[in-house]
Amino acid sequence: MKGPCQYKRMYCPYYPDEYCPECDEHGYFVPWQCSHGYCYCVNVKTGEEIPYTKRPEGSDPLNCGEWL
Repeated sequence: MKGPCQYKRMYCPYYPDEYCPECDEHGYFVPWQCSHGYCYCVNVKTGEEIPYTKRPEGSDPLNCGEWL
């Protein structure tokens, strides 16, 4: 069974300009995601961006656990 992140990644080849998430070994979203020049913390089960965590790509990653 695929996790929610792996399920979303199945559509990446069809939408190459859209955000394609990074997944952990269990199929969930890794907490620190980057896309289109920005990185941010996400809910690991849903992939939804956590407000106030967006930073320019290349910035030091946040400890996303503090935001959950």
